[in-house]
Amino acid sequence: MIETNKGVEEFDSRDRALVWRITGGRTRALLGVADRYVPDLITSFREAAADLMHRATPLDLPTLDAEQQRLEHRLQAYGACRDSPAIWTAKGIAEPDQIADLSDDEFADLLASQGAPHDAR
Repeated sequence: MIETNKGVEEFDSRDRALVWRITGGRTRALLGVADRYVPDLITSFREAAADLMHRATPLDLPTLDAEQQRLEHRLQAYGACRDSPAIWTAKGIAEPDQIADLSDDEFADLLASQGAPHDAR
């Protein structure tokens, strides 16, 4: 969408590292907008999806109000950040450029140390 509307100069979807920094699972997990972070294995994804299928939050007015509040807070906290490493720095992560190089276990430890709130609908 960004590339289509703003051009490749704004967001080059062929730049995999950029895409992962902006919309990747680790970014989503650190922001608390992912239901769960799992290793990059189809079996891990399948197990998590099966487990989460019956835990869907109802889509009602209180849920939408809470989502709006979360989005406003996220915008206030990270709206000036250009990309994920800037957000991770704002969150107090000491070496944000190293997140992509962490093993899944190391990343799970980082998530636990951050107390990353799960606020996905």
